[in-house]
Amino acid sequence: MHPDSAFEDVTIQLESATKQTQGQAQLHAVPHQVARRKGLIAWLSCWGVALVALPIPLVHFLAPPLLLLMGPLVGFIAYKVYAGAIDIVGGGGECPDCGVSIDLSGRDAHWPLDVTCGSCQARLLVRLRPVSPA
Repeated sequence: MHPDSAFEDVTIQLESATKQTQGQAQLHAVPHQVARRKGLIAWLSCWGVALVALPIPLVHFLAPPLLLLMGPLVGFIAYKVYAGAIDIVGGGGECPDCGVSIDLSGRDAHWPLDVTCGSCQARLLVRLRPVSPA
């Protein structure tokens, strides 16, 4: 794991049409260093493919110039995708309607989340629970 990785435990609220329950989730924020590295890897990958395409007949007229020009653009887009991204790495809660466990691992943390219960097919809205002042 990257030394600058930031994990945060948060309380979430799962809401159905009639009821609501609470749960826990662990969030992971992608550090800017990791986003820069992924952007650079994407950029250099385009240039690497451009070099590989040079000796291929007919392809070398179009692919290398396009890949050399698109490398910085692809790198910038990759950086923007990863910069500031927050992922849910663990946690969840219970379906308010049927009580089945809902796992939120592997999702992007774009609140509110729209989730469907695998058991009762209820549409659930998952929100960050506001922290009450102590």
